[in-house]
Amino acid sequence: MKKQFLFIIITLVSLFTISAQDTTTVIIFHTNDMHGRLKTFPQAKFIIDSVRAIYKDVFVFSAGDIFTGNPVTDKFVPDTCKQKTKKYYGYPIIDLMNRVGYDVSEIGNHEFDYTIPVFIEREKQARFPFICANMDGNDTGIVTKPYVMFETSRGDKIFVLGLLQIGANGYPDSYVPKVKPIKFYDPENVLKKYKKVKDTVTVSILLSHLGSDKDEEVASKYPYFDVIIGGHTHHCVDTLVNNTLVLQAGKYMKYLGMTTLKIYKGKVVEKKDTLFDLKRYKNYDKTLKKLVDKYEKAPYLDEVIAKAGRTFTGDKDLGKIITDAMLDYTGADMAFQNDGGIRIHQIPEGNITLRQIYAMSPFGNKYVVLEMTPEQITEMILYVYALTHEDGLEAGGVEFLLKTDNGKITGVVLEKNGKELKNGVYKVAINDYMFTAYKLKYNKVIKKYDKPDAEVIIDYLKKIKVVK
Repeated sequence: MKKQFLFIIITLVSLFTISAQDTTTVIIFHTNDMHGRLKTFPQAKFIIDSVRAIYKDVFVFSAGDIFTGNPVTDKFVPDTCKQKTKKYYGYPIIDLMNRVGYDVSEIGNHEFDYTIPVFIEREKQARFPFICANMDGNDTGIVTKPYVMFETSRGDKIFVLGLLQIGANGYPDSYVPKVKPIKFYDPENVLKKYKKVKDTVTVSILLSHLGSDKDEEVASKYPYFDVIIGGHTHHCVDTLVNNTLVLQAGKYMKYLGMTTLKIYKGKVVEKKDTLFDLKRYKNYDKTLKKLVDKYEKAPYLDEVIAKAGRTFTGDKDLGKIITDAMLDYTGADMAFQNDGGIRIHQIPEGNITLRQIYAMSPFGNKYVVLEMTPEQITEMILYVYALTHEDGLEAGGVEFLLKTDNGKITGVVLEKNGKELKNGVYKVAINDYMFTAYKLKYNKVIKKYDKPDAEVIIDYLKKIKVVK
């Protein structure tokens, strides 16, 4: 089986037409938006090590969002640690990346979810640098570089620049208070400073956490790069734009990208990407598999906290559980949850565990209750629609219907207890990510809460025992 796999790899890499003694083959493996997933690392290591056994110049890149999404990673505390601490949050995935041999990672918008001090701990743990040219965290102790330079066995220089998505509020799509001490800059303005780098190196690469649409826009407007390896939007991308190979390898370590570059007389003459579906591969690194199994076991996460009377599927179903918990906790008249904060697709009928709730709501958001009028609530809903191109919100204690005319959204109908809301003032519960990231209008803040959302939901489920 291993020989057959190596034959496949050699065949893939050998699809190029150039063949000469002064030709260098460079292999770049890439992942993005891993969000703490560990299970397919053994398969990835097997593939990467198999290629390393054949080729000299093999690199491994991450395009960001390493953390947040797997409770095993997000809540990790070593068995030897006698007290509760966040210091080790994220430790397992950095451990695995070290063992696989990652060479660099771009900063993602979720890299600071555990707080800046915890990220600094993970940065110290990593045997690879983090890069990002449009952020400055020097005042916080973060030592991120704008770019890195690698060299092939023949002395060819490979330049790798990092860029992070920045929203209209001047921050990445993060919980703003956690990233406020960091300075962020418009990625496009920063990008222009590196216009001439391509002329001084053999290979120029953008390691991007901008999103696939923005990556293609950059390739079209700024032909500075041979390859753009992207993340943020969780897409599978393999396209050529303005002679730049634009790539993205999905999400959650489902895929491993392998970019093959042929360098002939100091120039990239051919480039190709292959996407491996890791779950298809039965071969894996046995040592790493034992370690992953040990991490994933985490028996405390399998504590049963309630029962699901049916299968809950999709944002509407799961959002109803979340907003019911919000209403019960805050006593608000209505509650709204953004779909982007719901990170699983389903809770099957049967036992509900801590693992499922921490995976569903991994960001540790807290709740804020605002005083709002129906007009202000309508503006919030339309704002989120413009941001996400869909309704984007789940509601509790109220129902809303988007009004359309020839496919265009023209307004919102709010209903509570079967009656349309046009007047009055209501207590509206939202999470603090929405409060800080969205442009909202409201009369006043009634109350801010300190308990993380997952803990609120867990307490609510323990209280009701069965979700119907």
